[in-house]
Amino acid sequence: MKREILLLLAMGMASCSKVDADNQISDLGVVEEKQQEDSREFLRKSLPGPDLVIFRNQVGGCGEVNYIKKRDTYTGFKRFIMVDQNIVLIEGFTDPENFEFAWKNTCKRRWS
Repeated sequence: MKREILLLLAMGMASCSKVDADNQISDLGVVEEKQQEDSREFLRKSLPGPDLVIFRNQVGGCGEVNYIKKRDTYTGFKRFIMVDQNIVLIEGFTDPENFEFAWKNTCKRRWS
């Protein structure tokens, strides 16, 4: 009888931890999706030609962006990092050493 109770408790705990793990994975996906949407929206508002901004290789708040600058020419893809809801660093607009430091600490583990 004691074994049956212990077995039922163990099964119940195992099923709860699986549900919790699934919920955590789902929550992480939602958070990452929100980061992507926020960074795209902020960059579109901040860069010239918001309808012509192109994103690629985005993982969370890190990725690459190509946009039109003066004289209707694209810049070529530049890496970006969303540091905060209203702060995005774009490669070439930030000191190269500081950008690389931020990239390695914020994005590298996600891109690897």
